[in-house]
Amino acid sequence: MKKDLAQLEDLQLLQLIRESNDLALQVLFDKHYDALLELAVHFLKNLSLAEEIVADVFLKIWEKRETLAIRQTPKAYLLVATKNLSLNMLAKEKFSFRQNSIIEEPDAEDPEAILQYDQLFQQVDQLISEMPAQRQLVFRLNRLDGLRYKEIADLLDISVETVQKHMTQAVKFMSRHKAHITSMVHNISTLITFAALLC
Repeated sequence: MKKDLAQLEDLQLLQLIRESNDLALQVLFDKHYDALLELAVHFLKNLSLAEEIVADVFLKIWEKRETLAIRQTPKAYLLVATKNLSLNMLAKEKFSFRQNSIIEEPDAEDPEAILQYDQLFQQVDQLISEMPAQRQLVFRLNRLDGLRYKEIADLLDISVETVQKHMTQAVKFMSRHKAHITSMVHNISTLITFAALLC
């Protein structure tokens, strides 16, 4: 039975999951586990926590199976859910995604720079979160984590051209808000630090 289910498309598996078919859930899990684990490890830098996150993604699907509404491809949904749960775990552990970021934090002996850095990071993070889910994920992986387009394409199982399109739109979006954000920051080193995110 499980072997037969493995031949089905993701949307067909989801329909069976909505009908409480737990074997379909296992097939979907097996199909996407490696890609989701790789993404969770990227954010959490911890294999056991990443395994917990991936398991939670599928647990939540099962718990909400009767009302589950997916408006994107199932794989995109799983990737975004994994990313969101990973970031939530970082926040719960009193971390921030910026701890894994390539952006350098200011000198601890400069309280004004630290304050402006924190305020700017919050505003930039809020802006990023307003983008479509996959676009913000691509943008974070490139501008905050330093991954190249090819690495992002391989990680998310999309084409390099798709990554490039997402980045083009993301940069246009961020640039529209550049003047407003930078007008509130007077520390030149902080502005330089964030320049790559805002243009």
